[in-house]
Formats: sequence, structure tokens, C-alpha cells
Amino acid sequence: MKSFSEFDPRVLTEAQLRALLTALANLPDKDLLFLERRIQSARGRRDAQREEGA
Repeated sequence: MKSFSEFDPRVLTEAQLRALLTALANLPDKDLLFLERRIQSARGRRDAQREEGA
């Protein structure tokens, strides 16, 4: 199975997208908080890389 980072949301089928959204909707709050922190961290790294390249 692919790791989460290998999925490209731009090429998901409608069924895959629905399954993903359903899975996210059913996650416990602590897991959602963990994902939110990971997303914010990744955004911070991405923004820092953009600033270095500018």
C-alpha cells in the first residue's frame, strides 16, 4: 500500500475521495489534532523553503 504522502489528491476518483472524506470524518478528535499539527508543520517547512528560494 502507498504511504499517505504518495497519494495525489488531484487524481483521486470520486469513490476514493468519498472514502477518504468518510474516513477523516470518523477519526477521533485526538487523531484529527495530530493530523492538523502535521499539516501545519509541513506548511511551515514549505513556506520556509519558498522564502529561502525568493
